[in-house]
Amino acid sequence: TRGAGITVLLVTLLLLAACAGGGTQGGAPPGTTITVTETEFKMTPKDLKAKPGKVTFQVKNAGAVEHNFIIEKTTIKIEVIQPGETKTASGDLKAGQYKVVCNIPGHAEAGMVATLTVRP
Repeated sequence: TRGAGITVLLVTLLLLAACAGGGTQGGAPPGTTITVTETEFKMTPKDLKAKPGKVTFQVKNAGAVEHNFIIEKTTIKIEVIQPGETKTASGDLKAGQYKVVCNIPGHAEAGMVATLTVRP
């Protein structure tokens, strides 16, 4: 019947929409997520590891002053992270070793640096 056909069509469309959505419901997002905590004047952890491909960085400023998060020689950066804030940045990374810094004047020199190693 026509009513049953419409119901089947609607259910099919809903299922397709749920499968095609950009959300992460029902599974982990593709790639790697790395959590970093910044304080005065350090990044934790100091040695970050990821596999090549999409990597998301979740960066929390647990300190009392503004910080930022820059992965040198990439496009991955968070310009401003206020005290108490958590921000994310993502990008595709190739195998290699990268320097991670807070480049606010004096912060990297005071110890706000980390090393990111990307390998399969």
